[in-house]
Amino acid sequence: MPNNHDKAQPISAEERDRLFEAACERPMALCVSGGPDSMALMHLAAEWLSSSEKRSYWRNWWEAQRLPCTNILATDIDIAGLERPEWLSHITTREQLFACGGPPPLVVLSVDHGLREESAAEAQFVAREAAKLGLPHQILRWAGNKPSSGLQEAARDARRRLILEVLMAESGILGQFADGETFGGFRRDILFAHHLEDQAETFLMRLARGSGLEGLGGMRASGKIRYDPRDGLPQALEYRVWRPFLGVSKARLKASLQARGAQWIDDPSNEDERFERVRVRRIMAQLEPLGLSAESIALSASRLQSAENGLHRLAGPWSPIKWHCGLFGEIELGDRRFLAGYLLVRTLRQAIGGFGGNARVPELAQLEKLAALALDPNARLSCGGLTLGGCKVEFVGRQASVLRVYREGKGDGLATIALDEGRAVEWDGGRFTVVPGAGLGSGAVVRPLGAEGWAQLKRLVPQLASLRWPAAAVATVPIIEKTGVVVSYPAIDELMRSDEEDVPQTVREAWLAWAKSPTSGFKSTFCGPRLDW
Repeated sequence: MPNNHDKAQPISAEERDRLFEAACERPMALCVSGGPDSMALMHLAAEWLSSSEKRSYWRNWWEAQRLPCTNILATDIDIAGLERPEWLSHITTREQLFACGGPPPLVVLSVDHGLREESAAEAQFVAREAAKLGLPHQILRWAGNKPSSGLQEAARDARRRLILEVLMAESGILGQFADGETFGGFRRDILFAHHLEDQAETFLMRLARGSGLEGLGGMRASGKIRYDPRDGLPQALEYRVWRPFLGVSKARLKASLQARGAQWIDDPSNEDERFERVRVRRIMAQLEPLGLSAESIALSASRLQSAENGLHRLAGPWSPIKWHCGLFGEIELGDRRFLAGYLLVRTLRQAIGGFGGNARVPELAQLEKLAALALDPNARLSCGGLTLGGCKVEFVGRQASVLRVYREGKGDGLATIALDEGRAVEWDGGRFTVVPGAGLGSGAVVRPLGAEGWAQLKRLVPQLASLRWPAAAVATVPIIEKTGVVVSYPAIDELMRSDEEDVPQTVREAWLAWAKSPTSGFKSTFCGPRLDW
């Protein structure tokens, strides 16, 4: 692209405040690599934070967090194996935390990927520059073997995992200090420095893959990233993400640094054509004379994102999936709105995402193929069922007019996770959230019911045999077991007590008579309806 650095205007103080305004509600973590875009993020955020108004805001924010906490889920987070944040390294008691004014409102994180000899020195450069601005800084290191292909994607995933882990560790430490106060459950917001050209490149890369409306909308100025359970850590946590510079060119970010006499580092990998983004960047320089500038491409992405948001609002009141409390899902294919195949594709994605657990989300082309099959009466009548995205998909009912989805595998291979009293556990990749009851003690686990467990349950409550539930689906719901004895069937119990479920009254009464009360206070919540449509 033409070099516009000389005529690019630095970001003014008024524009800076406007860019950061949305992200002022919570403490923040800045992701800074040393390049001009992330260094501009650090300098501008430090300036924005230094005003007396902002300092007063954070003093008040911290005091507000010391109110009594009534949320039992804001409990200690198990931080075993997670790196302790350096900005809390000198804090060992709640009194010390109060004395220093609470956690810093802004911290800087740099990831040393270890992919180049210079990377360690670059992370140290960021640390020195952050110290000059009075900002706490921590270097996170990507250890272990690096893949031979898909390196940039792997590096991005590692960067996000390391960032989320250190922030999760901070939440856990503050939770230990909280003693019933609300700051035990606080989450930092994460700020990235993606800019206008990044958005345009993302659009072109997704266009090359045949992305649909959602993908071509590009990156969003705000969103969420998720920490999924791993290595025995049962909680899944979400952190808010902000990208304040998506409408700002890289040239303006450099100009902002130059106006402040600030330094940055140019990463040589940004010129390495082995990486897709670099190749796309080179192509954009050839497209600009045709009017396909970064600005025009990013504008199209913004308009498609607006259309996507409008579709969400229109579809909001529409609930095409009957979830059956997480036992299985059903979609009535006769709904005329599905004649627009894209709406069915989006519905299928939600259903399969809801029941697929930790399985990989299907690609758009796979969902389109399934939608085409579902909308063809002859094809679905002859279809004996299929598997996709960790789910079993089958067509049932008159003229096979109902698409049914449930977790595949009859419970085989699903996790067994130890339970602690009052601590929520996300089971099967977040398909269910299980909350143990009071007085649990030790030795309890959550595990799948399994095919034999369902057969045994029908022997205990014979009326269950009259239900037309697919046995393979029932086998995948969670149960609670302690010292080898099943003490709770929370998912089935919730379904039996739900007024929305079409269960024969005789079966419901038989179950309630056998279960007597919500078993041992355990609760499970199916999380499928929470997914984006």
